[in-house]
Amino acid sequence: MSEFGTNYGYHPAIKEVIKRQNELFQGKIFQELQKPSISEISEGIQIILYSQSKVLKLEVRFYERDGVMSGYVNKTLLENPGGDTQLVFKAAHELGQKIADVSGLPIYYNFNPMHPTMQVWAQEKGKEIFNWENKADLDSEDGTGVYQTVYHPKE
Repeated sequence: MSEFGTNYGYHPAIKEVIKRQNELFQGKIFQELQKPSISEISEGIQIILYSQSKVLKLEVRFYERDGVMSGYVNKTLLENPGGDTQLVFKAAHELGQKIADVSGLPIYYNFNPMHPTMQVWAQEKGKEIFNWENKADLDSEDGTGVYQTVYHPKE
């Protein structure tokens, strides 16, 4: 990769999101977090949110007509998904909408909880935060599945 901020050949939304990153991190919830980091990855951006004890790594990949956001919490945090976990996921929810607004593209957030504690969290607290629009494979034997919500750009 070339110098940070110069490798935008694959999608103009990447340049716009990085250029306007200060707007992304405005708001009360982001004041409760440590300074987020943002960087380019193949076909998109990576944002890492830090609280006192939690780390949430989000990846947003941009395609021709939309973007897909996915994320995971540091494995050491799975024993107790309360407290700071709520904070970083509420920030992720807010970021999803802001990225849709800045990029002008719908952003699909996919959450695939593999740990049993996070599966329960997705069905309860996660549903309160994200208001899941779609759930796939939730009838599987191990209870896992992909939860999805969509952020549409505000006109």
